[in-house]
This record gives sequence, structure tokens and C-alpha cells, in this order.
Amino acid sequence: METDLDQRDEHVETSLTPGHPCRQCPEGTYEKGTVTETLERGDTVVVVKDVPALVCDVCGNSLLAEEEVERLQRILEQAEAQSVELQSRRYQPLQEVGKNC
Repeated sequence: METDLDQRDEHVETSLTPGHPCRQCPEGTYEKGTVTETLERGDTVVVVKDVPALVCDVCGNSLLAEEEVERLQRILEQAEAQSVELQSRRYQPLQEVGKNC
């Protein structure tokens, strides 16, 4: 079964940086920000808050970096392996994860 991430085309190309025009609306530009992602597969639902993204300053369209998408996939896989039905968590940048181990 696919997750929301599998169906998204909001991956950041390496050339996209803050200030680029929005792909969805002609008025906006992308700025660094955060989003909340809801991941779902089977009976598992994971809500991840504060995921780094580029966010349009007008329409709110968001773009995730490939590394963030991969990390979210791993979070979902871990929740599935633990038979989690519903989980909410804050996203931690990789450098912070290393400090907590």
C-alpha cells in the first residue's frame, strides 16, 4: 500500500532553494519553513510535526528534500514494525538524533 509520500511529487530538486518561484501559484516564492506530514500505510498512521521544507509564502505549497522524504519513510517503517496504530512526534534533524543516542 502506498503512503502519502509515495504519491507526492513534492521532492526538492537540488537546484531549488529559497526564493524560487512557486510551482503551484505564479505569485509566490519558496522560503525555508516547516510542515506537518501525515504518513499512512495499512493500519499505521504517523503524524510528524516540524519537518523542514520549502514553503510557498502565498499558497502554502510545500517541497520536501529527498533526504527528508527518505527519513520519513524510515519513521513510518519503524512504526509499522512496532505495530503502532497512531503516533505523533516532532521531527528531529539528524545531528540532534546522534546526540540522543
